[in-house]
Amino acid sequence: MPEPAHTPRGATEADRESLRALVGEVFRPSLMDEYPQLYHAETLGNCRVVEVGGDIVSHVGMTVQDAAIYGCRVRVACIGGVATHPDHRGNGYAGACLDDAIRVARESGTDIMMISGDRSLYRRAGCRRVGEEYSPSLSGEALAALDHSDLTLREATVADIPTLRALHHGEPLHWKRDPDTWRRAMECGWVMNRKSRFVIVEAYGEAAGYVIVQDISDGETWPQVSEYAGDRARMLRALAAYAADTEAPGMRWHVSGHDAFGLAVARAAGARWPESTTSGTYVVLDLPQLLGRMRPYLTEYLGGADALRVEPIGDGYRFDLDGATHHVPDIGCAAHFVFGTREDRPTAAPTSGPLADAFPIPALFYGLNYV
Repeated sequence: MPEPAHTPRGATEADRESLRALVGEVFRPSLMDEYPQLYHAETLGNCRVVEVGGDIVSHVGMTVQDAAIYGCRVRVACIGGVATHPDHRGNGYAGACLDDAIRVARESGTDIMMISGDRSLYRRAGCRRVGEEYSPSLSGEALAALDHSDLTLREATVADIPTLRALHHGEPLHWKRDPDTWRRAMECGWVMNRKSRFVIVEAYGEAAGYVIVQDISDGETWPQVSEYAGDRARMLRALAAYAADTEAPGMRWHVSGHDAFGLAVARAAGARWPESTTSGTYVVLDLPQLLGRMRPYLTEYLGGADALRVEPIGDGYRFDLDGATHHVPDIGCAAHFVFGTREDRPTAAPTSGPLADAFPIPALFYGLNYV
């Protein structure tokens, strides 16, 4: 029989040990220590919880921060650590916590929500897999053919945070991370659910880029790069240097479909590059607001700043550009339209004209913002 309704609320410091017990049972005891960006004192209140009988029995973790897409600043909520105690499942607590997280995110002016998973709970909220991405891999034999004699790799330390921030901010897609975010990630050493190494790539005696490489887990043989920054040809040669130093039999990484040079470098080296989407699922929380923030970029393709109008129609939206209209029937299709996808689309995106030129825009990849 379902339990009485319990209203979700923000987590507090008084909830910390009960919350640790919950996520420790559902996931693993070390989870809270692996994600300090989610559970540190300044952001704990973003996490939504349900309390029953003095215990936290359901939880949706959330961080909110800014990012940049082609110079346009957007606000992003990241969701993770979604858990309900086995004895309290079937009462709708996780759904209530997710709904409350969406409410809080919208009220704080958030444009996009990224969730580190894909299941019916998220699909019902409009989340979809987005991005026209690739997941290249290169064997150790192919990497050995790349000359990396001009590069030096070294472990990054917290003293390198200003350098790491500058390199990351040089990317066309990047997160607006403060030094504490970098420090917490480096001190715990976990990125995208794996123990990871932060490596500076030096050329001509200066830092030219970085790679964050996950340790190999059970059943895997090739390390995965979870984040990188810098010239793409140099970064690929840095992976060759890393493989040589660690005797890795191959390397895997992620490339945005908008990174034409990154793809060209991977192809030229003989990489396999299967199609993929960005990690997890996306939902657009406020489409007109997001497109307003992306206006400087979109204006290059659409003419005047006010040329594109977006109007809510039922559960979806209508795009109107100089009398030419395009309708997306629901919020999930809106995410597909804006960011592209490898999933089947219920409605076709424009294949020609300025809307097809401007969309999709590139989707953010988590890197060390994964929760």
